[in-house]
Amino acid sequence: MKYGTDFANLGYLAGDENAIRLFAVDSQTITTDSRGNKVADLPIMKDKKTVKDFAFVHQFTSGDPALWIRQVVDPMGIKFAAGVVTVSVPSAMPYYNSGQMVGLLGGLRSAAEYELLIGKPGRPVAMMDAQSMAHLSIIGFIFLGNVGHFLSKRNEAKAS
Repeated sequence: MKYGTDFANLGYLAGDENAIRLFAVDSQTITTDSRGNKVADLPIMKDKKTVKDFAFVHQFTSGDPALWIRQVVDPMGIKFAAGVVTVSVPSAMPYYNSGQMVGLLGGLRSAAEYELLIGKPGRPVAMMDAQSMAHLSIIGFIFLGNVGHFLSKRNEAKAS
């Protein structure tokens, strides 16, 4: 897959739902991609007037993919997938289960699994070690807190 020919990262669309709708009806409203290239100069954008001219849209978000569902998928019938942070998975699952989304990557773990699946491990795979250690630390602190709680209760019982 070649950047600019097979895919493009258009970056953050400021303006939320209004920006998504504007892009959907006039894809030339975005002038530069995330790398600073002129969007009109990218081969993938040739003859792309509206979102209907795209075969597939994939969004990565820290929020809810419902904006794209409302403004692009439902009114225009575009195939759509999203990558969301883990806490957004429950709000995204109904769209995936209904078929409005054809794919869903939920959180860092899903991103790491996808990278391993395609044989190109990158940052998410490396970041999983840190996330796993953070989770183990939290479990350790919970364990120590429980031990401390039970020891204090035992000492209270001995004192009375």
